[in-house]
Amino acid sequence: MDEKVQDLIQRGIEAMGLEQFQIALEQFERARALDPRNIEIYLHVGNARMALEQTDKAIESFRRALLLDENNVQALYSMACAYFVADDPANAIRFFNRSEERRVG
Repeated sequence: MDEKVQDLIQRGIEAMGLEQFQIALEQFERARALDPRNIEIYLHVGNARMALEQTDKAIESFRRALLLDENNVQALYSMACAYFVADDPANAIRFFNRSEERRVG
């Protein structure tokens, strides 16, 4: 991973820890622009959007991570959590079950 991308991710993680979610999102989005095939970045973007109560956008970010790796357990679980928050229990259960199948299997 490029050093600039790593630095942006680290800044975003630090901002998340300080509950500066908009700043974190901006750092993660800058990293994503430099490395658009990095699943980790999409997960961070999704988590920042969840913290900002942008659930629909978070789901889209997790969906993009799954387009890169449909079996990524963290992305599947994050989708389940986002759908739970969005009051969509059917999809929450579906993604939770998929995450458990991949985790155990």
